[in-house]
Amino acid sequence: MSKLPLGRETTYPDKYAPELLHAIPRAEGRAAIGIEGELPFRGEDIWNAWELTWLDSRGRPSVAMAEIRVSATSPNIIESKSMKLSLGSLSMTRFDAAAEIVRTISG
Repeated sequence: MSKLPLGRETTYPDKYAPELLHAIPRAEGRAAIGIEGELPFRGEDIWNAWELTWLDSRGRPSVAMAEIRVSATSPNIIESKSMKLSLGSLSMTRFDAAAEIVRTISG
């Protein structure tokens, strides 16, 4: 049975939970269509988080938009529901500055 969260009942964490992210190897899908070795294309996955929320250092809600880019040359793609759950887990986490969130997500 797959450990991916897509299509499964979900519990929502009350603090940042990066372990919710699930990687899916790109190699399997690419091999199935005959792509191996150097890619015959270039590009990236673009994830838009229209409502990225967190708590500021005093516990007040904050909101922003985020654009997350992952190169097509990366060995994995991020499973969509796990991305949403991971970003959602930031909503009850305190950060001193927005730059701290950028470092956390980029980490």
